[in-house]
Amino acid sequence: QVVPISACRKMTKAIYQALATVSVTFGIISDGMHYGWSSPVLPILLSDKSPFEFHPRQIVWIEVWLLLGVLAGVPIADVAVKRYGGRKPILAANGLSVTAWIVIALAGTIKLVYLARFLAGLAARVASVGASLYIAEISDKRSRQWLNSVINVMMLLGVVIVYILVPLLPILTSSLIGVAFLLLQMVSFPCTPEPTRDSAEAQVLEEPLREGERITFGEFIKEENSLKTLLIVMCVSCWQQLAGFGVVVMNLHAILTDAHCEMNTDTVAVIFATFLVVATPLGVGLVPKLGSKALLLISSCGTGIVLLVFGVHLDNERQEEFNSWIPIVLVVLYALVFQLGLGLAPMTIAEELLPRNTQEIVKTISDSAS
Repeated sequence: QVVPISACRKMTKAIYQALATVSVTFGIISDGMHYGWSSPVLPILLSDKSPFEFHPRQIVWIEVWLLLGVLAGVPIADVAVKRYGGRKPILAANGLSVTAWIVIALAGTIKLVYLARFLAGLAARVASVGASLYIAEISDKRSRQWLNSVINVMMLLGVVIVYILVPLLPILTSSLIGVAFLLLQMVSFPCTPEPTRDSAEAQVLEEPLREGERITFGEFIKEENSLKTLLIVMCVSCWQQLAGFGVVVMNLHAILTDAHCEMNTDTVAVIFATFLVVATPLGVGLVPKLGSKALLLISSCGTGIVLLVFGVHLDNERQEEFNSWIPIVLVVLYALVFQLGLGLAPMTIAEELLPRNTQEIVKTISDSAS
């Protein structure tokens, strides 16, 4: 039976989009490693095996400097993608991230680690915005949500990898593995096509985002209901952090230790991160069936209940005597209920409510708020 030409074109388009997306997001695995790095490394830094002098009061700054880098990267990423498109900022971000890993690997003082964390946060934001724009430029409306979810998957895969590597390997070795992911992306980068209307590959694509279609913030706020939509996306982005996701990912090992988990904390942490990865495509698949509003409501209520039960358990003075399995169940439930809705909500709501030429502006502002 002869396959219709239209079917061949659709298949070619899907393969092209998938390969291009994996290529530009592969380095985000390293960003995920930076994001989850503090959780498994803090017990090492607080032990006799620490490569430099480290005090408990410095724990919070290891996390804060990463977030400051992310915040600083928001305007830089916005300017970079407007001037150079999506691909070149990703390559520049890779260079920053490689520098951060090398500094961490060779750091002899905590101040160098602070510097590396700041660079890592900045690189992560630029890479994320660049990848998101690139996906918008090469994809059509039907596949864009799935392709955007690859960014989340890659980041969470990085968390899984760093949870596995850091407890088993020296800091130098785990840092070099982070560099390896970035170098692999750099090697494959010349094969990643430019998302242009004139290229042969782009002939099979629908609705590419053209440079002239993008609008400024001043033009955006003049559009009807634009501020209302912006407020919705900003609130949802803030809910992610208010639900404790960043705190949990960056401090999971310490949380499990305080909860007197009966299993090895390293093992439970890997299970937690794995469920986050699995829940991402599952959540994207549920959006067309349940709708993003219903999924967000279910996820918010479920996450709140899990956090409430976890808080009661941590406050229980007799937790050492019984129910040491509860933290395991709760962190797994948290990973599932959070990632099914809250973890994907900013992406899905932006796709539903916004025209494509305004999504870049709204995502930049909402990222700053969160």
